[in-house]
Amino acid sequence: MVLSAALSGNVWADSKIIINPDNGHSYQRIDTKMTWQNAKTHCENLDGYLATITSEEENQFVYTNLVSPVSGSSWLGGTDESTEGKWQWITGEEWNFSNWNSGEPTSRNKEDYLHFHAQIAWNDVYNSSLYRPICEWNATTLETNISPKDSGTITKSPDKTSYSPNEEVTLTATPAKGYKFKQWQGDASGSEATITIKMNGNQNVTAVFEKEKIEISSKATYDLKSKTLFLKGILVPFLDGFSREETGEKGIFNVQLQEKIKDAFELIPWSINLKAMFEGEDTSGYILYDHETRSVYIPCFKVATIADIGDGIEGKATFYKDVTMKQWNKSYPIFHIKDMTKADSCK
Repeated sequence: MVLSAALSGNVWADSKIIINPDNGHSYQRIDTKMTWQNAKTHCENLDGYLATITSEEENQFVYTNLVSPVSGSSWLGGTDESTEGKWQWITGEEWNFSNWNSGEPTSRNKEDYLHFHAQIAWNDVYNSSLYRPICEWNATTLETNISPKDSGTITKSPDKTSYSPNEEVTLTATPAKGYKFKQWQGDASGSEATITIKMNGNQNVTAVFEKEKIEISSKATYDLKSKTLFLKGILVPFLDGFSREETGEKGIFNVQLQEKIKDAFELIPWSINLKAMFEGEDTSGYILYDHETRSVYIPCFKVATIADIGDGIEGKATFYKDVTMKQWNKSYPIFHIKDMTKADSCK
């Protein structure tokens, strides 16, 4: 922070950057006295500009908050150096408001530069005069986006409609259920869910999420004691509610079937549990259900029982590969084993 001695002998520090709630612009008084041209350059080096006053409300705001708290005058971004008597703002904004002191501007030769007088009114003076600059910055906004839509949220701290120049903002990306955070794009980068950015201009930031990959593998186990066939990870196609045609989407389910008679299994309705939606094309290794033939294809399943000693150790297992179970009657969820091959393992 720059410190300077005022002509009165007082020592002042640069003011805080303040935001005008009416226009969202930020302002700061620089307490090093300098010429108008140097003041203009100084504000531009701070990515702003020498302040322009375009309304009575803005004039009052700047004077009350930045000019009146200190003694002496302050530079503004108005000049008639190009054409004597034709005052212009350095930003190119319309000159549709003025607040000249009585008898001003005098338009004397080389009095081409605008400043706040010691009062709220304006005056024109020479470039060589030494006053404090009032710097201004347009409203800096932060736009946040989510990709894909509804895949998560972004929180901002602080959460405001506009920010002071170089103000730091902390962004946190939170994924929706079934998604995980991937990366930041736009005016931010990185793969950390929480980052801090500096508002050195308008910022546009996108949080990119991706679906969580749920690792589900198919597994079939038959328990001799309960005579239950456990199918974990069976792919079942979804059907259109009206046409009964396959929609192209598949669900990954866990189900149980109870053996009623030898090689005939009845589906247990309460055991049906959707684990995830299937994504991708490769269905190899999965237990598959074919809607048209009403058949279940099991690449391999293990027949095992728990040892009677009760210590949780499995007894000797038997394996069957390329097992096909067919639902003979579509009105009853009973499947009969049609084909299978005995094997030493499921590898």
